[in-house]
Amino acid sequence: MERKPTLAFIDNIFHQKTMSSDFFRDLLRPHFEIENYWDRTSQKGPRVAVEEINKHDYVVFWQRLNPITELGKITAKIIWVPMYDSISFDYLFWKNLSFLPIKVICFSKTIYSQCQKFGIKSIYVQYYDKPEFSEGNLETPMKNFFLWQRGPITFQMIKKVIDPLSVENFIFLSRPDPNFLQEKISSDEKNLYKIKTVEMDFQTSKTEYLNMVRQSGIFIASRKKEGIGLGFIEAIAFGCVVVAYNEGTMNEYIKHGYNGYLFDEKTQSPLNFENINEVAENSKRIAIDGYKQWLADSEKIPEFVLNAEQPTRKHNLLGQLFMLLYKIKLWQFKFRSRYFHR
Repeated sequence: MERKPTLAFIDNIFHQKTMSSDFFRDLLRPHFEIENYWDRTSQKGPRVAVEEINKHDYVVFWQRLNPITELGKITAKIIWVPMYDSISFDYLFWKNLSFLPIKVICFSKTIYSQCQKFGIKSIYVQYYDKPEFSEGNLETPMKNFFLWQRGPITFQMIKKVIDPLSVENFIFLSRPDPNFLQEKISSDEKNLYKIKTVEMDFQTSKTEYLNMVRQSGIFIASRKKEGIGLGFIEAIAFGCVVVAYNEGTMNEYIKHGYNGYLFDEKTQSPLNFENINEVAENSKRIAIDGYKQWLADSEKIPEFVLNAEQPTRKHNLLGQLFMLLYKIKLWQFKFRSRYFHR
């Protein structure tokens, strides 16, 4: 039996709990011997050392990428899967990236456009969950709202764009992400918006969480930006209509008033849900078509990874110049940070 190539899968330590990248590992597992590594820089811990990465034939960086200054030392074939909610669009960063033998898998159209702009080999795919609803079935009360308060999207923000008369029931799951506090809602607000507050451990009560989403007609996306957006994508697969902040990746899935609703700080009046049944049908149709497209596109991913380029030690003069400019910029940033925080 032919040996599978080895692959280092480097992921944000936060995803060790959420397991949100497991679907991607499953795509690669038939083709690679995968070893998982965890980038701990978000917890002020270490990143994965180059020496460890170079024990493998390939490396996939999920979300977090090792510093540009280190990537040239990696001998494994490099694939990056960036996330829109944590990416930099700094010119020098992308210019230096374009000199490296790196391939990028984009779950965001904006990131894909950036790769095309700098001539970086990339593919664009849009993820959808398998639909779990019956076509034409509108038995779920559409005015049942659900919000998982993770931090960025608060009830105080939502109440400005939702008329309480539009609400039949409102489930408020209070389970903030790290570095966010639980939001307090007054008794008057709870009565006005018919809010039921639920506090639970998401990891140990996943089934209960999914049941609450299934019983909701309107799912409020919990972040202002998403890497992929598995939470609201999951809700779409259950037949929910999504209300979301007008940013990526939500606005890459949702067309306002057609298959969902978008808002931001410029939204001056409550959202109009009079056409909610029509929007729900459009959302379901797009979910079905989107899932079919995802199944087709996902088959291309392993081959795209397998055909990654072997890194070389050659660096042309132009590449060296841009790397020098980038290092100077990093040095200036560190100097200013230290000076102004004294």
